[in-house]
Amino acid sequence: MFSHLPTLIGSSVERATVSISVLVPLALVPQQTIYITPGTSVRYLLQTRQRNTEPRTIEMPNAQYLWSTDSPAVASVDPSGTLEALELGYTRVIAQYASLTESNAAANVRVVMPDHLELTIMQADAEGAEGEWDGPAGESGVTTTSTTTSSFLVLGEKYRVRVIVYSGDSHPLYSTSNLMFAMSLPVHYFESVHSARNMESSVVIPREEGVTEITATLEYMVDQRTGQKIYLDHPISAALKVNPILIHLALSADSFFNVCFECFVAFRQYSHLPLGVHYPARHDHSSFCPTALERR
Repeated sequence: MFSHLPTLIGSSVERATVSISVLVPLALVPQQTIYITPGTSVRYLLQTRQRNTEPRTIEMPNAQYLWSTDSPAVASVDPSGTLEALELGYTRVIAQYASLTESNAAANVRVVMPDHLELTIMQADAEGAEGEWDGPAGESGVTTTSTTTSSFLVLGEKYRVRVIVYSGDSHPLYSTSNLMFAMSLPVHYFESVHSARNMESSVVIPREEGVTEITATLEYMVDQRTGQKIYLDHPISAALKVNPILIHLALSADSFFNVCFECFVAFRQYSHLPLGVHYPARHDHSSFCPTALERR
């Protein structure tokens, strides 16, 4: 026995529509948790990257994307991605595709008060600008000296003195552009080449031998939205002991492996000095080794 099947040929079939959403990977820059003070403004970038391509920054404001924070009392963000820190606390900044909530990016923000300072010093390039700088700790091979050590400087070379500000749990602040400092550079020892508007950094040239001290004090903060000054209950200061000296290198390629261990260590310490210096075969151990330098 055969069952009868209805014939569909020529009959009307309702068209079905299927929507397919493709999630585009999004990322905020900066991606890491940032620590900032009340009144600080930070501009976030929203980036996307297709397979095997470089990240592409999406221009803002853009009606296709929505910005928000999950704690508006702590920080707010506008359609251009500019975040304003309002009160102490923790929040996340979120950017998402307007019609697709699953496509989003977020980053953490902690609004804190400054707790302590550190002074660092690093060699500047020939134009007075600082060398490669990948963060407050001075990574990427840049030599820095903290407030806890004494630093030997070479007369006539350019250096950048920089203030790093930390939170109470010792995280460096992401931005210090709204913090106003007073930096003391002894004029007898240093020629000032250039200073930042808020005195957060200064390029100097040591001109006189001796032992001296550089100090910096955080005086007040500025609300970048309103321009209001915010004074600290107790000013925060830091000091750095420096020892400008005149260095005469005395090593050569021919005698490099014949030098004493102390002078080899000293050569490594001052290896950031300009190249092209003539190194005679004999070296003056008494004026070059670290022990002799400490006695000067």
